Amino acid sequence: MPYSDHIAESVFFFYHLYGKKVKSAFTLPLPELPEKVPSQTATRVNTSDARSALLTELKPEMFIEKGQKLPKTLDHCPLPYGREWIVEHDRFIIRNHDQNGYVIEYLITNRGSHITVNQNWPVWEDSVFGLVNMVMGAALTIQGRSMLHACSLVDDGRSFLIMGESGAGKSSLSVALAAEGLAAHSDDIAVIHNLDFGDKSKNPGPHPTDQTGTSPTGEPGPHPPASTIKSSGPHPPRSTETSTSPQPVITGTHPVIAPGYPRIKVKPELLDTLGITGVTPIRIASVESPEGERWLDTDQLAGGTYRSPAPLGAIFLLRERSGKADAPQVRRLDPMPAAVALSSHIYGTAWFNPPGPRNLFLCTYIAGRVPVYEVTLPDDLGRIRASARHLLDHYIRN
Repeated sequence: MPYSDHIAESVFFFYHLYGKKVKSAFTLPLPELPEKVPSQTATRVNTSDARSALLTELKPEMFIEKGQKLPKTLDHCPLPYGREWIVEHDRFIIRNHDQNGYVIEYLITNRGSHITVNQNWPVWEDSVFGLVNMVMGAALTIQGRSMLHACSLVDDGRSFLIMGESGAGKSSLSVALAAEGLAAHSDDIAVIHNLDFGDKSKNPGPHPTDQTGTSPTGEPGPHPPASTIKSSGPHPPRSTETSTSPQPVITGTHPVIAPGYPRIKVKPELLDTLGITGVTPIRIASVESPEGERWLDTDQLAGGTYRSPAPLGAIFLLRERSGKADAPQVRRLDPMPAAVALSSHIYGTAWFNPPGPRNLFLCTYIAGRVPVYEVTLPDDLGRIRASARHLLDHYIRN
């Protein structure tokens, strides 16, 4: 889609994403809801009051809009991709840039409910991958939602989470399970649908010791970035997790995972390794990533896509793969060590706060209600499909 000089020229679409009703100027990889603001109506919006009225009609919970086209930057990143997380008073900015001078800025305002995209990439849709992943994750964290860095798949109405550090086989195992008949549910972000810690936007900044510098490797996002965390304003960002923080609101007694979008990010050669045919990978952006990763439309996989909230059935925490193993090595963790292990997989801790009372409550809440398995996969990717069948037979469908 070509660039517009003003947001009022955009058409707005409605979607459900991570349990939220989203009004978006971008076409997202999701089924569109019936409501739609026609372009001829949108183009008549010329004042801030009228624009505000347009954005608040039909009562969506989150807005995503197109901002300005940025000039190409001369401040090129020394790595293929770089990312900055910037805190400026009551707004939060995620800024991606690369060696070619391309920049995307995501501005998150209104307590995490409003996202504006400024960029200079070839087409607006180059922003979509970041929007449905790290930006929505950051916005939901500001709103007080709780989420894990994990892939969710559904079998018999129950969600099973796959999580692990980079290289442990999370994406490979998730695609293999989907090829074996599990329904894809959410890629990379598992939002706890029925657990809300309340508004965190008043001061959600990173830990004071992490205001500048490079974020840990494995940070959620489209590419392994060099991420600088900055802040501006009269006071540095500080942790908000204190003994007086709002108590969590829990609906029901069992964690429920919200649906994401029908895509899984993979390297195309994985399909050959897993013996998956008849599926065409989709380019994530008009500018190819250095890793060559692409999207799979999960509706094309054997299990399809599950589009409703699902109660959590179990969690598989992947450890570093083993060259000595012929089959997955699986060990169930007791609730306390399981909670500690989960605490390092809270989504967004590299941007916001290290695990504090809220996140520790979340991990304890989950570990006390669902089994958490520590899994070591064989190093040979040719055994991933067999490993998926082993988990299905002994831990998912047993």
